[in-house]
Amino acid sequence: MRAALLAVLLAAPAALRAAADAPAVQRYLESLKLGDKIEHVRIVYPPVPDKDWSKSREPFGGVERIRIQRGQAKYLPEAVEAMTLGFRRGRLVTLEVLYGREFSKKKPLERLVSDLSLEYGEPRRQGESYFWWDDATVLTASQTLQPHPSGKGDELLSTLSVMDRAYFRP
Repeated sequence: MRAALLAVLLAAPAALRAAADAPAVQRYLESLKLGDKIEHVRIVYPPVPDKDWSKSREPFGGVERIRIQRGQAKYLPEAVEAMTLGFRRGRLVTLEVLYGREFSKKKPLERLVSDLSLEYGEPRRQGESYFWWDDATVLTASQTLQPHPSGKGDELLSTLSVMDRAYFRP
Protein backbone atom coordinates (compact mmCIF):
# COMPACT_ATOMS: atom_id res chain seq x y z
CA MET A 1 0.00 0.00 0.00
CA ARG A 2 2.75 2.43 0.96
CA ALA A 3 4.70 1.57 -2.19
CA ALA A 4 1.67 2.33 -4.39
CA LEU A 5 1.09 5.64 -2.62
CA LEU A 6 4.76 6.55 -2.95
CA ALA A 7 4.69 5.74 -6.68
CA VAL A 8 1.64 7.96 -7.20
CA LEU A 9 3.19 10.83 -5.27
CA LEU A 10 6.44 10.58 -7.23
CA ALA A 11 4.65 10.38 -10.59
CA ALA A 12 2.35 13.36 -9.96
CA PRO A 13 5.06 16.08 -10.12
CA ALA A 14 6.47 14.53 -13.31
CA ALA A 15 3.03 14.59 -14.94
CA LEU A 16 2.51 18.21 -13.88
CA ARG A 17 5.92 19.19 -15.30
CA ALA A 18 5.12 17.44 -18.59
CA ALA A 19 1.77 19.26 -18.82
CA ALA A 20 3.45 22.58 -18.04
CA ASP A 21 6.10 21.98 -20.74
CA ALA A 22 3.49 21.30 -23.44
CA PRO A 23 2.95 24.39 -25.60
CA ALA A 24 -0.45 26.05 -25.59
CA VAL A 25 -2.56 25.26 -28.64
CA GLN A 26 -3.05 28.40 -30.71
CA ARG A 27 -6.66 29.59 -30.78
CA TYR A 28 -6.64 31.01 -34.29
CA LEU A 29 -6.78 29.62 -37.81
CA GLU A 30 -7.05 31.38 -41.19
CA SER A 31 -7.28 34.91 -39.71
CA LEU A 32 -10.04 34.00 -37.24
CA LYS A 33 -9.68 33.46 -33.50
CA LEU A 34 -11.89 31.58 -31.09
CA GLY A 35 -14.03 34.15 -29.30
CA ASP A 36 -14.51 36.35 -32.38
CA LYS A 37 -18.00 37.70 -33.06
CA ILE A 38 -19.90 37.19 -36.34
CA GLU A 39 -19.34 40.87 -37.14
CA HIS A 40 -15.58 40.26 -37.17
CA VAL A 41 -16.04 37.25 -39.48
CA ARG A 42 -18.06 39.44 -41.88
CA ILE A 43 -15.21 41.98 -41.91
CA VAL A 44 -12.49 39.38 -42.54
CA TYR A 45 -14.53 37.36 -45.07
CA PRO A 46 -17.20 39.72 -46.45
CA PRO A 47 -20.19 37.85 -47.87
CA VAL A 48 -20.98 38.11 -51.56
CA PRO A 49 -24.29 39.97 -52.04
CA ASP A 50 -27.24 37.63 -52.75
CA LYS A 51 -25.24 34.55 -51.63
CA ASP A 52 -26.23 33.70 -48.08
CA TRP A 53 -24.07 31.53 -45.88
CA SER A 54 -25.84 28.31 -44.94
CA LYS A 55 -26.82 28.14 -41.27
CA SER A 56 -27.96 25.36 -38.97
CA ARG A 57 -28.40 24.92 -35.23
CA GLU A 58 -27.37 21.88 -33.22
CA PRO A 59 -30.29 20.50 -31.22
CA PHE A 60 -28.05 19.85 -28.19
CA GLY A 61 -25.55 22.44 -27.05
CA GLY A 62 -27.11 25.37 -28.90
CA VAL A 63 -24.21 25.87 -31.30
CA GLU A 64 -25.16 27.74 -34.47
CA ARG A 65 -23.16 26.46 -37.47
CA ILE A 66 -22.35 28.68 -40.44
CA ARG A 67 -20.76 27.20 -43.56
CA ILE A 68 -18.84 29.48 -45.91
CA GLN A 69 -17.90 27.97 -49.26
CA ARG A 70 -15.71 29.39 -51.97
CA GLY A 71 -17.85 31.87 -53.90
CA GLN A 72 -19.96 32.84 -50.87
CA ALA A 73 -17.35 35.28 -49.56
CA LYS A 74 -15.53 37.99 -51.47
CA TYR A 75 -12.29 36.58 -50.16
CA LEU A 76 -11.18 33.19 -48.86
CA PRO A 77 -7.54 32.15 -48.57
CA GLU A 78 -6.36 30.45 -51.76
CA ALA A 79 -5.89 27.04 -50.11
CA VAL A 80 -9.33 27.04 -48.42
CA GLU A 81 -12.31 25.36 -50.07
CA ALA A 82 -14.82 25.86 -47.21
CA MET A 83 -15.04 26.83 -43.55
CA THR A 84 -17.56 25.75 -40.94
CA LEU A 85 -17.90 28.14 -38.01
CA GLY A 86 -19.65 27.28 -34.75
CA PHE A 87 -21.04 30.12 -32.64
CA ARG A 88 -22.37 29.97 -29.10
CA ARG A 89 -23.86 33.13 -27.55
CA GLY A 90 -22.49 35.15 -30.45
CA ARG A 91 -18.88 33.98 -30.02
CA LEU A 92 -16.83 31.65 -32.23
CA VAL A 93 -16.30 28.34 -30.37
CA THR A 94 -15.42 25.98 -33.26
CA LEU A 95 -13.68 26.58 -36.58
CA GLU A 96 -13.17 23.88 -39.20
CA VAL A 97 -11.25 24.57 -42.41
CA LEU A 98 -11.55 22.27 -45.43
CA TYR A 99 -8.59 22.75 -47.74
CA GLY A 100 -8.83 22.46 -51.52
CA ARG A 101 -7.42 19.83 -53.87
CA GLU A 102 -4.13 21.58 -54.61
CA PHE A 103 -3.28 22.20 -50.96
CA SER A 104 -4.32 18.66 -50.00
CA LYS A 105 -2.04 17.21 -52.70
CA LYS A 106 0.84 19.50 -51.77
CA LYS A 107 0.41 18.92 -48.04
CA PRO A 108 -1.38 15.62 -47.35
CA LEU A 109 -2.50 14.66 -43.86
CA GLU A 110 0.80 12.96 -43.00
CA ARG A 111 2.82 16.13 -43.71
CA LEU A 112 0.28 18.31 -41.93
CA VAL A 113 0.48 16.10 -38.83
CA SER A 114 4.28 16.02 -39.04
CA ASP A 115 4.46 19.83 -39.15
CA LEU A 116 2.00 20.23 -36.27
CA SER A 117 3.87 17.60 -34.23
CA LEU A 118 7.00 19.74 -34.38
CA GLU A 119 5.11 22.54 -32.66
CA TYR A 120 2.74 20.67 -30.32
CA GLY A 121 4.41 17.29 -29.76
CA GLU A 122 3.10 13.81 -30.41
CA PRO A 123 -0.66 13.82 -31.17
CA ARG A 124 -3.35 11.50 -29.91
CA ARG A 125 -4.85 9.48 -32.73
CA GLN A 126 -8.26 7.96 -33.37
CA GLY A 127 -8.55 6.32 -36.78
CA GLU A 128 -7.35 8.90 -39.29
CA SER A 129 -7.89 11.88 -36.96
CA TYR A 130 -5.10 13.44 -34.93
CA PHE A 131 -5.64 15.59 -31.81
CA TRP A 132 -3.60 18.06 -29.75
CA TRP A 133 -5.02 19.92 -26.76
CA ASP A 134 -4.30 22.04 -23.75
CA ASP A 135 -6.56 23.18 -20.91
CA ALA A 136 -8.76 25.37 -23.12
CA THR A 137 -8.29 24.44 -26.80
CA VAL A 138 -8.31 21.39 -29.09
CA LEU A 139 -6.68 21.20 -32.53
CA THR A 140 -7.57 18.35 -34.90
CA ALA A 141 -6.16 17.30 -38.25
CA SER A 142 -8.02 14.83 -40.45
CA GLN A 143 -9.18 14.09 -43.97
CA THR A 144 -12.66 14.49 -45.39
CA LEU A 145 -14.04 12.48 -48.29
CA GLN A 146 -15.50 14.85 -50.90
CA PRO A 147 -16.94 14.21 -54.38
CA HIS A 148 -14.39 14.76 -57.14
CA PRO A 149 -15.26 17.82 -59.31
CA SER A 150 -15.38 15.61 -62.41
CA GLY A 151 -18.18 13.62 -60.81
CA LYS A 152 -16.17 10.41 -61.03
CA GLY A 153 -15.42 9.10 -57.56
CA ASP A 154 -14.33 10.84 -54.40
CA GLU A 155 -11.16 12.46 -53.09
CA LEU A 156 -9.63 13.02 -49.66
CA LEU A 157 -9.15 16.65 -48.63
CA SER A 158 -7.17 17.85 -45.61
CA THR A 159 -9.10 19.40 -42.72
CA LEU A 160 -7.92 21.39 -39.70
CA SER A 161 -10.18 22.31 -36.78
CA VAL A 162 -9.65 24.41 -33.69
CA MET A 163 -12.26 24.57 -30.93
CA ASP A 164 -12.89 25.32 -27.30
CA ARG A 165 -12.20 22.12 -25.40
CA ALA A 166 -15.76 22.04 -24.02
CA TYR A 167 -17.05 21.46 -27.59
CA PHE A 168 -14.64 18.64 -28.49
CA ARG A 169 -16.34 15.41 -29.56
CA PRO A 170 -13.82 12.78 -30.77
